[in-house]
Amino acid sequence: GVPIVTTNSSGQQVAIGAVFAASDLKVLDVFRDETIKMFLLAAVAAFMVSFCIVWTFSYKLAKPLREMAIATKHFGEGDFSVRVPVESQDEIGELASAFNQMAETLAAGESMRRNFIANTSHELKTPLMSISGYAEIMKNGMVRPQDISEFAGRIYDEASRLTSLVQDIIEISKLDEKSGEMPFENV
Repeated sequence: GVPIVTTNSSGQQVAIGAVFAASDLKVLDVFRDETIKMFLLAAVAAFMVSFCIVWTFSYKLAKPLREMAIATKHFGEGDFSVRVPVESQDEIGELASAFNQMAETLAAGESMRRNFIANTSHELKTPLMSISGYAEIMKNGMVRPQDISEFAGRIYDEASRLTSLVQDIIEISKLDEKSGEMPFENV
């Protein structure tokens, strides 16, 4: 309400009445409800924007880790050619660099292992073929009795050569065990 004031003959202000304005409370309820709706919509929008930003950031942050997980699966299958791109200089970038360095070391080791197995197989096959050939000739009776001693000597020489090669492989395996590397005989 607001008072109605007038001035009397002596110059004093005197209240001669009042004016009151009234309003239905439903208007205030509607105003309060609209304010709450606006606040809730703003909160939901802020949450959605925050969620999108956090999801995008975490997705980008975890991308190198996902790539490393994929690369490790390839390593488990024997494919050491996969590399992880280094996109930053932070801890994740350092991890990716170390991971790639490990992959190169594994690839080099795998190449050496394959070459060793190929060379060893060839070196073992040569005396075995000689032994097999001389034994087959003797078995089929295609050797003269006076040459049997010579053939037996050749078989013995090739068996000695084979024994020497196997002993060398055992020594290499022992050296690998001492250095902490995986021995070839377990591969």
